[in-house]
Amino acid sequence: MVCFSEYNVNTIDNRHITYGKYGIGLSKKWVDKHQIHPVLYIDKNSLIAKSLADLLKARRQNATVQLAPNVRLSIMTIKCFTKNSIGYNSYFGLNDFNFKAENEWRYVPTKTQIGNNLISQSRSKYLKKQDYYNDKLIDYPLTFSEDDIEYIFVATEKEKQIIQSLVSIDSKRIKIANWSTELKRRKANAQH
Repeated sequence: MVCFSEYNVNTIDNRHITYGKYGIGLSKKWVDKHQIHPVLYIDKNSLIAKSLADLLKARRQNATVQLAPNVRLSIMTIKCFTKNSIGYNSYFGLNDFNFKAENEWRYVPTKTQIGNNLISQSRSKYLKKQDYYNDKLIDYPLTFSEDDIEYIFVATEKEKQIIQSLVSIDSKRIKIANWSTELKRRKANAQH
């Protein structure tokens, strides 16, 4: 899975972006080509959350009735594009983080696109063998070219000049990130 956020370049300066001062804005054509879709945000206590939990239980290997492989894969695909609106953010260690404000989109490849490898693995299994699972996907990168880039965001004027010397996009499309990252600074300050 690769995660993206959808922001309007004309209003991004007024936003609160939680993960830093750098970004690459890719074209809608590139997004469509790679089948990148918005996340479905749900309330953790909603009927849809309960229904998804029921489907995930039915998908387990030890379920009383075994589902067909295509149904099991469909359930996992739905899970990959679903996220709690508000919940625990492990990056910041915050309980009531507003995920919906991130306006997340995701790329989740099909099994065919990644050589019939798994599209999902339990966190505990993945953490035990990260290199093994990552190596299985190394031949299937999600790539883009300079032609796919609409904007590049950097933190300083000096970085903007460096990027201008490295890529051949119009300098007007290289922008200084003026959005707020206050949440990150607040957490960093709390640790000192």
